[in-house]
Amino acid sequence: MYKQKIIACLFILALLYACSSEEDSGNPEGQLVNLTIESPHTFKAGDAIGLFVEKRTNPNAQSTVGNSNYKTNIKWVYKADGSWKPASSDDMIYTSADGIPLDIYAYYPYSEQAKVNEIAIALPLRIMTGKALNISNTSSVKLTFSDKTSFVKVIIPDIDILS
Repeated sequence: MYKQKIIACLFILALLYACSSEEDSGNPEGQLVNLTIESPHTFKAGDAIGLFVEKRTNPNAQSTVGNSNYKTNIKWVYKADGSWKPASSDDMIYTSADGIPLDIYAYYPYSEQAKVNEIAIALPLRIMTGKALNISNTSSVKLTFSDKTSFVKVIIPDIDILS
């Protein structure tokens, strides 16, 4: 009877150990990435950006957006407290457990229909893109945006275009 209790206890301990998932002992993907945004634009609560996150195939060479090898067009939202948060748990970004760096490519404003090679944005006041490169063993990442509309030059000829 005593042996059966010991065996039962060992069996229960083995089950508990086997049931402890990787979620309990840390994320297998690495550290959760927290983004801060540097931008010429003042965001308001509810604004959203789109992110494409690529894992490098060569640790020493910048990835090319479009590999779609990690996260494609995920949504992050600006909160009233001034922080950026993933729109859902699927939009969280983790560093690579194997130490291979990630590159993050971003755009504003967010569009659900965005593809790697095409982002259709209707009537934006401002279009911005940004990137953060070579992200490996860090949880805090600064992503810098540049205003693409500042590069647009509109020339209106001094003629009557309706005639």
